[in-house]
Amino acid sequence: MSVRSRSVTSAVAVVAAGLLVLTAWFAAVAPRAKAAGAGFVQRCGVHFCVNSQVQYFAGANSYDLFTYGSGSGDTETQYMDKAAIDTQMANMAADGVSVLRTWMFSHESWHGFEPSKGQMNEQEWSEFDYILYSASRHGIRVIPTLENYWSAYGGIGQLLNWEGLSSGDPANGQFFDPSKCANCLADYEYEVDYALNRVNHYTGVAYKNDPTIFAWELMNEPRHQNQTPDDNTTGTVFRQWEDTVGAHIKSIDGNHMIDNGIEGQGSSYGYGSDNGVPYVYECQSPYIDFCSAHVYPTESWANLSAAATQSLIAKYIADAHNSAGKPMFLGEFNTSSATRSTYWPAIYSTIEAGNGDADAFWWYENSGKDGTYGVLHGDPVLAAFTAHSNADKAKSGGGGPSTTPSTTPSTTPSTTPTTAPSTTPTTSSTPSTTPPPGACRVVYQLNDWGTTFNGSVTMYNTGATAINGWTLKFAFPGPQTITNAWNAVTTQSGKQVTAVNPASYDITIPAGGSLNFGFSATSTPGTNGVPATFTLNGMTCSQ
Repeated sequence: MSVRSRSVTSAVAVVAAGLLVLTAWFAAVAPRAKAAGAGFVQRCGVHFCVNSQVQYFAGANSYDLFTYGSGSGDTETQYMDKAAIDTQMANMAADGVSVLRTWMFSHESWHGFEPSKGQMNEQEWSEFDYILYSASRHGIRVIPTLENYWSAYGGIGQLLNWEGLSSGDPANGQFFDPSKCANCLADYEYEVDYALNRVNHYTGVAYKNDPTIFAWELMNEPRHQNQTPDDNTTGTVFRQWEDTVGAHIKSIDGNHMIDNGIEGQGSSYGYGSDNGVPYVYECQSPYIDFCSAHVYPTESWANLSAAATQSLIAKYIADAHNSAGKPMFLGEFNTSSATRSTYWPAIYSTIEAGNGDADAFWWYENSGKDGTYGVLHGDPVLAAFTAHSNADKAKSGGGGPSTTPSTTPSTTPSTTPTTAPSTTPTTSSTPSTTPPPGACRVVYQLNDWGTTFNGSVTMYNTGATAINGWTLKFAFPGPQTITNAWNAVTTQSGKQVTAVNPASYDITIPAGGSLNFGFSATSTPGTNGVPATFTLNGMTCSQ
């Protein structure tokens, strides 16, 4: 939420949230890194999935977990307050929180991750190790927010100051423009590299290999407002920045999704103003896996009724699914305490009706710090949240609802799958219709980073009858090895790859339709390329 629109007395209120939490089956900390893809949250078309099963997530923000403890003294017994962290996790789990958004940034001296340029604070990172450890033990997965647009805890304004530049809003917008801040990208990527490669000292698992982490959020509420004459509406400067850092993250971490953390404001939504990060355009980045929006309808500048709020959220979900072809995460929302009994049921019913994929109210606190938006364990309004969480759990694990994005392949190599799960799965894995010669076409898109790459495979049924159950075979041109796949079950023998439909969705390719699956893999630089031949159920496909 914008610093200008939240009136609270502490830095608590200026910032707006980071950490997602996942499903209760993940009840114990893994003692070692798991194989890529095992238990990670992924994108399956316009929805989230875990182990090929569609999942929905009801969650909360608890942004200040990283400040629990004295911030000085012995790391394990004083600097961090493990009991307070565990209690907060236990309370959230009891209320039904399955996703948690929280901060993983601060440039301050107290509880700072990077209190001075290029100098990381091991005590603070050890505390975040424990946050992840506790989250996993309580069935919670986390979206860490990597940086802050606003000034609380330093944010990107501190990085600009380190480079001798002014900060504040809108001056912070220059952070995203390398012609205005030549070193800002390197400063940001230094933080990213440290986080992704850090090994949790409680579990021995690198962050980039930890399925407790739901996704990486690039920044809390970034914007590029009033920097150039037209960028408020075009959003090209921020898009170039998110593409650059998104590709950088994907080159290091092939396990986790990415979101951009934007608020979704814009004149086309009748909510806030155009601020250089248009919702759909920024979400369409091939490196962004799901769309983000933050909604505060009872703020004076918003002044939305419950019905208008429902319409706004429904549009966010529809635009994410139908225009961007991706899941939708309502990363922050709340209303004044006196109106929650009206707004919360209206918001949750809209999310459920539109098959919104995840949400996190602002914010689940551990003491009465914020009388405007704070929610404490035992608050009566949490009954509405728990009912919503139970509704999400009830519809998770199946084929998912019928919101299938366009089957037209993207001209930009995608790093994530782009086809929604089928709503009418069959149990048969044997093709009931053998495609005649020329009845299939395959488009193979490659995003190569040298030693690692992502592949996106779209199968087109050009025949007159549906293909019920499919097996696609192809051979890599060199020493490529699949490490993780989505929307397909893959096996590999040498260069030969066999991809088979999942057990519970994406089984049927309708006549004239298509299905997509994707994978991450390793490679030897200079040896990658498009496979020469694809066979679908034994028939050679055109390309």
